[in-house]
Amino acid sequence: MQPHHLKHLLVGVLLCLAFVLGMALQSFVPFARTTAAQSIVVDGHVTPADPAAPAAPAGIYARLTYQGRLTNSSGAPLNSTVNIVFRLYNNMGGLLWTSSPTRTVTPVNGLFTVYLGDGADPNLYSDFLIPAASIGVTVGSDAEMTPRQALNTVVGHSQNDAGVVGSSASNVGVVGSSDSSIGVYGSSSTYDGVYGFSTSGRGVGGSSTSNFGVQGTSNSWIGVSGISNSSMGVGGSSNTFIGVQSSSNTNFGVRGSTGVITGAGVVAYNAVVAGPALQIEQGGIKVIGAGVGTNTPTFIHQAAGGATFTCIDHPLLNGNANAILIVTPRAYWNGAMIVSSDHAIGVYYDVTGFSCPANRWQIYDLDGSNMTGNARFDVLVITP
Repeated sequence: MQPHHLKHLLVGVLLCLAFVLGMALQSFVPFARTTAAQSIVVDGHVTPADPAAPAAPAGIYARLTYQGRLTNSSGAPLNSTVNIVFRLYNNMGGLLWTSSPTRTVTPVNGLFTVYLGDGADPNLYSDFLIPAASIGVTVGSDAEMTPRQALNTVVGHSQNDAGVVGSSASNVGVVGSSDSSIGVYGSSSTYDGVYGFSTSGRGVGGSSTSNFGVQGTSNSWIGVSGISNSSMGVGGSSNTFIGVQSSSNTNFGVRGSTGVITGAGVVAYNAVVAGPALQIEQGGIKVIGAGVGTNTPTFIHQAAGGATFTCIDHPLLNGNANAILIVTPRAYWNGAMIVSSDHAIGVYYDVTGFSCPANRWQIYDLDGSNMTGNARFDVLVITP
């Protein structure tokens, strides 16, 4: 900054991007403070009925809250009225947006809050915030404060929706890193504790050297939700504790999905080969929708009978000679024990198409007897 009575400006950084699409959003969004070392400390909450937050103008506009602290050259907080200009820049330093007109601020004990994008800034469109990487601040006749403040650290808490929402078209929706605590943490009373979406990277990525990579808590929905079309829905890493921890009182603890055949919704990894990658401490494994001929990883296969074998048609098995099948004959009680197949069985992958269509798995009776008509088998598929 050029020499001026405002030598030192300690300002808060953008915290929460409140997108308003054709409607007014009545809420106070979280704020942040910066220290002299430019580290970001996040605090705040969302209160839908907070009268302090003005409504954004109608249309495809955004609003963001900026809180800061003004001091003079001696470090004493200011209370006099000043003019401030705010500018948003992309990661190449290109100017995206300038507050218009200049904002007039009267700090109290140095502290002030400005709602950028309210009625005084009708030109702050949501599209400007997507590539925004830093914010510049100019006070009075001074030059713009340097360095500009990066917009990259967010902690959010919500009582009725998502604490933090991240979206990316090419990389990480939400990323967090910590040396001693939690990389990414989210808490919600009614929706997602942490939610991330990406079309080609990670929905949520968290890393910690001694605690949780990602932790999400929800009372009624999903603790951690990650969605990716081509990579990882949720990625968590920790050197000494838990990579991902999530809890929900009424729905999903962890949920991940991917739209790529070779990808995975949730990946568990242990760098120590002898250690478990996935550990279940209580409860069982449930496959939703499993039944006769379903495309689920565990399903019921029903034989037609009249042959020593029965052919399996399943998308996880067809053309997959390296698949692992765990097959159990079904039996049920109907006043008497009914065994669908009381013969020893085996499984066989037919590449020739001699007995089954080519590159299909089959179940056969080891003693060469014909399958019982409508005999049923429980099948669990593990794919390499």
